[in-house]
Amino acid sequence: MAKPIVTIIGPVTLWYQHLIQPAESMNGQMKFSTMALLPKTDKQSLDKLSAAYAECAAARWGTKRPAGIRKPLRDGSEKEDVGPEYYFLNTSSNRKPKLYGMDRRELTDTSKIHSGNKGYLVLSPYAYDNSGNRGVSFGLSGFILTEEGENLESVDTDEIFEGLPVQQQEQQDGIPLDDVLSITDEEVPF
Repeated sequence: MAKPIVTIIGPVTLWYQHLIQPAESMNGQMKFSTMALLPKTDKQSLDKLSAAYAECAAARWGTKRPAGIRKPLRDGSEKEDVGPEYYFLNTSSNRKPKLYGMDRRELTDTSKIHSGNKGYLVLSPYAYDNSGNRGVSFGLSGFILTEEGENLESVDTDEIFEGLPVQQQEQQDGIPLDDVLSITDEEVPF
């Protein structure tokens, strides 16, 4: 059995990450996944991805690659929320990836992992040929957190709701609250 190809790229920015809990993929499987934003200026990571892609494709199809083979790296200008200064790569795994902190020790506090963080991805390329879809993708093995970025996953609702007037609710469904609170189970019509 051939030794698996492993490559480490980064730093990347996590986007739409599901590294702690799996999420349902488009085909209904539960997977750990993330989109990684890779700056177009990161030539070293791009060279590593290219070499791993070429080695994996050659192992699967030899020198005669099929037409229309899908590539894992896409231009960020294709997605409105990514931008032209990045490439993006979707990666996933059926198994939970190893997560490491800035000290290179395995993370025990996973609350620090969120979209917007920067770090290195540990990836393994694999070739696929399913129902006419052919290509090379990268499986997700691990993530090394190097910089906590702005959390892009949640919105601070306290900040959003600040300044909105607070109104006391005096009625529920047109009935005064005092009457609603005094209704017994026997009086409920259903």
